[in-house]
Amino acid sequence: MFELRVLTGRHQGAALPVSGGRWTLGQSEEADLQLTDDGVASQHAALCFEDERWQLHGIEGQLRQAEGEPLTLLDPLSPDTPFALGEVWLCLAPAEQPWEAMRAPPLPVAPAAVAAPVAASAPAPSRLFSRGIQVLSVSLILLLSFTIISWILQPTVAQTSTTPSSRKMLETLQEVRPPLLAMLRDRGLTPGVKIDMDKGRLILNGELSKERLQILDRMLTRFQAQYNVLPQLVNHTRLRSAKLPFRIVQITTGKRANVVTDGGERLFVGDQVGDLRLVAITSSEVEFAGREKIKVNW
Repeated sequence: MFELRVLTGRHQGAALPVSGGRWTLGQSEEADLQLTDDGVASQHAALCFEDERWQLHGIEGQLRQAEGEPLTLLDPLSPDTPFALGEVWLCLAPAEQPWEAMRAPPLPVAPAAVAAPVAASAPAPSRLFSRGIQVLSVSLILLLSFTIISWILQPTVAQTSTTPSSRKMLETLQEVRPPLLAMLRDRGLTPGVKIDMDKGRLILNGELSKERLQILDRMLTRFQAQYNVLPQLVNHTRLRSAKLPFRIVQITTGKRANVVTDGGERLFVGDQVGDLRLVAITSSEVEFAGREKIKVNW
């Protein structure tokens, strides 16, 4: 049992189980392995198993190996030998071989630029003098500007240092809760975040996505800057673990690998439901990509 593994590009980490026959690769939704990266044709190539060996035929696009020369046929296509469709590197490998052993070849190194002449003609004295005048003029202008700005800001700085803190004092839990709850609501963090009161402390509990946790952290910083809070405010919110919004009731491998959800929907590699895209079906797990990667073992 072999797998056609995607080493780079938008679908990096995807794998198509292959066991003989003919398999198409390209941007088309009808392709057995859909690759939507730039430079990949609709029906770019076909992987075939003929005469006891693997072959890769270019259909609408060219093929490349590590040497970088464009080809239309790789015969034989040896396992563990990376090849490219456009800018996407793939490799045929035994299904039991760890992914850690797979590496895309390095990008081709651009030819070295022609070395510049060692000796360059010295600039004319008049040009050197003109450049020195320009540098001196710019330096004087910057120094003068800095001096003027500092002089203007001095009264403002002095006034700020003598002004007492304008933060509103919140001395009790009952005083802290209303403005804190209002900030949470304004940012759409309720009901995901709940406020509990325990032993003179306000405790924030809940599970949020990574983005909403960042919003909450910024909100708490703003809240502390706006209010002088005497009771202790404790943040016990945590990162929400990613879960599929449906159950998988059937998994099929092979040429048309797919899964069936508990809602009766059949998803092939490359299909999308909501903000999740099915990117790989292997002999041990199913992988979805979206805002977060979700892997389901089976």
